[in-house]
Amino acid sequence: MAKQKSQQYDTVVKKNLQEILPRLVNELLGTDYESFTPASVEIPTTLNKKSDLIFETGPNGKQLLHVEFQTSNDPVMHHRMHLYAALLYYQRPAIDSIKQLVFYVGDAKMRMKASLEKPGLSFGYQIVDLRDFSYQKFLESRHIEVALFALLADLQSETPASVIRRIAMRLASEVHGRERLASFLVDLEILAQLRNFETIVQEIRRDIAMFEFDITKVSLFREATEAGEKLGMERGMEKGMEKGMEKAVLTMNKNGLPTHQIAQMLDLPEAGVQRIIDENMPKKAKASVKKTTRKK
Repeated sequence: MAKQKSQQYDTVVKKNLQEILPRLVNELLGTDYESFTPASVEIPTTLNKKSDLIFETGPNGKQLLHVEFQTSNDPVMHHRMHLYAALLYYQRPAIDSIKQLVFYVGDAKMRMKASLEKPGLSFGYQIVDLRDFSYQKFLESRHIEVALFALLADLQSETPASVIRRIAMRLASEVHGRERLASFLVDLEILAQLRNFETIVQEIRRDIAMFEFDITKVSLFREATEAGEKLGMERGMEKGMEKGMEKAVLTMNKNGLPTHQIAQMLDLPEAGVQRIIDENMPKKAKASVKKTTRKK
């Protein structure tokens, strides 16, 4: 099971970060790599471990950027990285230098060594713990793929549900196409497993399904409409449509979307959206609002 999860995670990383990873490295670490070309080198499969990502970052392929992702602490990671570096230099003897980075995304505190010192040997590489960065660094990236990784960063004073909801809402507003959005949300759930947040993502995925897609294809909307059709009355169909739309409005409101944005996404009058929210407000909340209004 653990191996399967690791393979799923590797797939998500490579699918979402392969093209933009070097730019992300520049963004996070302040480096200034200008060009990136996937290098035609690979760690031999006899080691039972393929290197994650290797790029040529300098003119004429003289510099390599080698990136690994770790979901757990490996007590011999420094030995592995040293071996990888030696093999890369062996395969490409003309290169000037290799920059090696390990991105640590595990849940436990990072405990791996970043250097190897022996008589006649001095070796080092860089470990980057995603929790050394604010989640906002990822969420505000101009690359939507990077936003997924905000849940693995430092959440600061935010709750996991709050940050994941913000990631999901950004996906819902910027990713076009039902299948593409669904793919991103599945990737988000796989990443969430690294922090045991998957149940939060599953709940939010269900909520998004209520309003992101064509409302006529939403199951609750369709069921309500079909109920109206069975009644054989036009009024019944209208009632079904109203129920489906009302459910979408309340779901979006629950997830923190402002009234004007809900109205825009569902093509409804803002006053109508506010009326649905007010009518479904719990009695205690209504009483509190009235009490506050009287005091004013």
